[in-house]
Amino acid sequence: MIPQALIGTWIFTSMIYHGQILPPANPALKISLQIETTATDTMSYHHDGETSFCERQARYSYQQGLLSQEVIWVNPNNAEWCSQDTDMQLGNHSVTPAWIENQQLHLRFQLGDDEVIYVWDLAH
Repeated sequence: MIPQALIGTWIFTSMIYHGQILPPANPALKISLQIETTATDTMSYHHDGETSFCERQARYSYQQGLLSQEVIWVNPNNAEWCSQDTDMQLGNHSVTPAWIENQQLHLRFQLGDDEVIYVWDLAH
């Protein structure tokens, strides 16, 4: 079952690293994640002032605090460099701890021996 709180378009706004809330490392990078009730989601990103972008769709499930995604479509008009991002590769499967806290979506990623939490706000 898909929690209703996950449904919507989420915008990456900050990250938590070593317990500190930080702005995105590159403020020109705009990332959105649109989660649908159909068990598909669309992630896209671009840099302000540039026309190139990356976009993909994934089939997802959410169970026991884990967001599992498998990339099922990659936009054929993606910038050439998008293929370097594993999240933009057809068939890629990922499992990410995810939760809603203070009306924000949190996704936890390993960064070497450390972890970073991406914080997303619901778009209005």
